[in-house]
Amino acid sequence: MRHLPDLPALLLDLLRPAAAHAPRDPAFRRFLDAQLLIASQADARGTYALFGAAALDLPHRGPAMARGGMGAVAQTLAQAVERHGGRVLYRHRAERLLARGGRVWAVEVALGGRRRGQRERLEADLFVANLTPADLGRLLGRPGRPPADGWGAFVLHAALPEAAVPPGPPYRQWAGEGDWVFVSLSEPGDALRGPPGMRVLSASVHTRLEAWRGLSAEEYAARKRAWQERVARQVERLIPGFQDAAALLLAGSPHTYARYTSRQDGWVGGYPQSHPLRTPAPRTPFANLWRVGETVFPGQSVPAVAMGGVRVAEAVLRRLGSPGDAPGARSRGAGG
Repeated sequence: MRHLPDLPALLLDLLRPAAAHAPRDPAFRRFLDAQLLIASQADARGTYALFGAAALDLPHRGPAMARGGMGAVAQTLAQAVERHGGRVLYRHRAERLLARGGRVWAVEVALGGRRRGQRERLEADLFVANLTPADLGRLLGRPGRPPADGWGAFVLHAALPEAAVPPGPPYRQWAGEGDWVFVSLSEPGDALRGPPGMRVLSASVHTRLEAWRGLSAEEYAARKRAWQERVARQVERLIPGFQDAAALLLAGSPHTYARYTSRQDGWVGGYPQSHPLRTPAPRTPFANLWRVGETVFPGQSVPAVAMGGVRVAEAVLRRLGSPGDAPGARSRGAGG
């Protein structure tokens, strides 16, 4: 009850923007906009204040760098599935979900590798899809589009000698003049990401999806080169001499994300957090199909996606009438 006097202001923060609480200093506002863009996919004027408060609190809690990077996180999750009796199928591309009577009963997959050209139909009792609404709709014959204000990412990956990296934290950010750039570096000595004496760098910037639509091959190549040079110049502000020192440079555009993840237009980051009802619930019109990922509440980032996954696991277990945790589930299921 002692927090009851704070309730009106908290409710108001569901509607007013984070900018309403910020000083008007231009340099601070630019820094604040950059912090919120990476966490909520909108600036201080576009992020509702309550979500903005939670997003700004994350850096204070201390970001963590997994040894081996995000690839190691994916491998750990796959090992957990197998440890609890599941199978992880690689080179299987889901192409269609089959439904009847308000339930999904199978997924049709196309195979790659040595079995390229073959197809399989996998039946299950429960389905969990790590897909955007539009991409899930495509599998159900109901194609959609990413939101008009959805973002893509242009990412520059590099391998750098340890001596070329100035001392500092593994996460660095440029919020000054020009594009905001978000840089992460592998920890020194991380043998899972590179040989001794080398660091792996990833630098990302936001880019609008429409800027990459309808391009010819020549136009796309020119735009990708221009964006690589643009991002590299910003990284130079944080790591002078970065381009000359790099042993390897690889760039990825929204087209790259679309190719390797099958996400329409390469949309990443989920919905901009402009109001509390923007990000949908994980439920679908089908009783045995749920969604997970950054396009369900509470949105994007590893902590938020993990929280969303826990909520879906609890919902599935309730549906099964099981009081146990996720590893204790004993029902057949399919995930994508």
